Amino acid sequence: GEVAAIDASDTYTIAHNLDTNFVDVSVQVYDTDLTVWRFDLVVIEVIDVNTVKISLASGVSSQIRYVIHGY
Repeated sequence: GEVAAIDASDTYTIAHNLDTNFVDVSVQVYDTDLTVWRFDLVVIEVIDVNTVKISLASGVSSQIRYVIHGY
């Protein structure tokens, strides 16, 4: 998916609608110098059962893609 909203520098809120507090989030950031996708360091905060907040080490929204798994 694509990042829905940016809250501050490198912090994003994602609405996933999975109805669970238990999620795994995989995030990649596109390296424009090497033209490859890399996994980034991520800090995750669960806001509610349908929303998470991710804080990345680097990247802007156009360079970010993610996958959220609920369980």
